[in-house]
Amino acid sequence: EIFTITPIETSGRVSWAPIGLGDMLNSGGALLDVGRLEEATITADAAQDGQRGEIISTSIVTRGPGRFVAFSQPAPSRIFIDGGYGSVPSELAFDYTEETGLLSFILPDERNEEAHQVAISWD
Repeated sequence: EIFTITPIETSGRVSWAPIGLGDMLNSGGALLDVGRLEEATITADAAQDGQRGEIISTSIVTRGPGRFVAFSQPAPSRIFIDGGYGSVPSELAFDYTEETGLLSFILPDERNEEAHQVAISWD
């Protein structure tokens, strides 16, 4: 068996640890950069629903394609991927297992061999 060890970062109510491409032998080798968890407060004026709130977010730069896995407590609200130079970020579907905190999503093929820029947020 092979184990991947990665630190769990905690900020407020979120715990997060990116692991990498779950179906690869060296899963963590896909991670090129991992951002810190960042907290932001949304005022009632800026929120679409008029409610104040806190958003926690992070970003990663990773190679693909494949099934990316991470530990997350709780589930994120959204995951966005930058499709490459000049494109609009698109939302990625994801699977989440509450009992274990396993988060997974599918990374598409890279465009022009550029790494994926992925943003994850918790509302």
